[in-house]
Amino acid sequence: MTNHALRVAALRVLSDAINNEARNVRADAETEFARLRTDAGVKSLTVTLPDGTEIGTVAIKTGAREVAWDDAAVRAFAAEVSPTEVVETVNPSVLDDPTVRQFLREHKPDAFTTSVRPAFLKSLKPDDDGKVVNPATGELVKVAEVTTAAPTGKFAYTPTKDAAARVVAAWQAGELGEIGGPLAHAVAPAPVEEWPEPKAPEAKPAPDDLPTFTPATEGPFGAGYSDGLLGDLLADNTTGGPF
Repeated sequence: MTNHALRVAALRVLSDAINNEARNVRADAETEFARLRTDAGVKSLTVTLPDGTEIGTVAIKTGAREVAWDDAAVRAFAAEVSPTEVVETVNPSVLDDPTVRQFLREHKPDAFTTSVRPAFLKSLKPDDDGKVVNPATGELVKVAEVTTAAPTGKFAYTPTKDAAARVVAAWQAGELGEIGGPLAHAVAPAPVEEWPEPKAPEAKPAPDDLPTFTPATEGPFGAGYSDGLLGDLLADNTTGGPF
């Protein structure tokens, strides 16, 4: 079974490749569609496959509608028709005036709160005990509670430089199997090996160098004994045999 790491890596690379291509195609298409809407008044296009099958429509949107408000006119209109919708705010920049701040401390002290600037808080790097080093004294000061949760399975994949080319080539060659879901290449079933039909053993040809038997003209006992005599002896059925 294909492991999860390969699935994640392959789909990430394929997704990036497809998304990049989609962005490029979309940019080109928007240029063409803007021309069609502006010059020809085309509002939608029917999309078909090469065989003519309809797969949807593309609606070409009109240009964005923008409103530039006249603030003074809007305030005057609101004050006339709906006075409660007119609100008064304080320009935050006045708080930079020391005189104003001093006045507020004297007459509205609860208007002040203190906090640490986000950049300073981000610069602090507490250890596992939640302590940071005082740069002036070297003392460790506890400023936080640090806990480590159980792994959630979140991960980060870093592709190699040639990952895109290699993964796309493997995908196009059908080497990634079912990876890609509906975009996966069809995987041909493994061929079934069939056993050959049994064959009868072939008869071995007789060797060509067998010796040829040729009867001798003289019997085995010399010229006086013929093959016929030997045959008579063997055929003798007298009591006690020929010997």
